[in-house]
Amino acid sequence: MFFSLRQGNFAEFFAAFFIGAAVYPVIELMWRGYTHLSMVLLGGICMLSLHFINMSFEDCNIFLKAGLGALMITAWELLFGAVLNLALGLDVWDYSSHKFNLFGQICAPYTFLWFLLCFPAYFVSGYMHLLLERLKKKCIK
Repeated sequence: MFFSLRQGNFAEFFAAFFIGAAVYPVIELMWRGYTHLSMVLLGGICMLSLHFINMSFEDCNIFLKAGLGALMITAWELLFGAVLNLALGLDVWDYSSHKFNLFGQICAPYTFLWFLLCFPAYFVSGYMHLLLERLKKKCIK
């Protein structure tokens, strides 16, 4: 069964979004030395998507979930890149010098990095889920 808001998981969705919104720009600052405000939104959406995958496919192999997560992040990156870079001309990033790129917005090497980042992200997602479930049980008593 898919993880959804109907199951009363709004706090988890909010927490996942907030964690991604806070952590992704920091990772980008450490990696590139700069970031863009739009990466707060992208980071939040990506972590929210990863949390959804992690909770919806709990029994799935972690490598398959990481592959799905990497593809999901790459899809979001393509969408944001098409809007921010191609349509609005903000030049937030440009992968055109990387091998196997598509319109300079996504590339295979970064998809592999997203794959690797999915492992700690899923750990955080699972731990956050457990903490919020414990908190929920304590509040109900």
